[in-house]
Amino acid sequence: MSEVVVSDWFEGDDPGMNLFAVRTPSGNIIINTDVTSWTLVAIDLTADPTTEITPAANGSNAVANTFFAATTAAMIVDGYWTKNDIGYNIRHYIRDSDFSPALKAGHFYRFVYRIQTASFDGTGNKCGQITLMREGTCRPRGG
Repeated sequence: MSEVVVSDWFEGDDPGMNLFAVRTPSGNIIINTDVTSWTLVAIDLTADPTTEITPAANGSNAVANTFFAATTAAMIVDGYWTKNDIGYNIRHYIRDSDFSPALKAGHFYRFVYRIQTASFDGTGNKCGQITLMREGTCRPRGG
């Protein structure tokens, strides 16, 4: 993926929903059975030195409201997706409470998803690791 999603949020709020349209190098849509594991880290790019924070609920498709991949080889267009009429196939909701230490107001973060599929074989939905990113600032509340 060459596109980085940029979306800010307010201190104390959840960074929220992340939607991605992901295809293999051969053009196939990644679905849930293609995903063998996934991880998410938040990198605080404002901190000196840069700090990597791993959330509590990581890597399990069974954890409530975490990682979702489409169940059929068709993109999803619903109330979550407003970018275009193509749709998405990867969805994840980031909760502020998943991180310790907490995400800090005024800091700029990069959320990095590493989605593992079977090793790339040039065909089908086997493409090894896929990396997706979102960046944003945790905005302070009040004035």
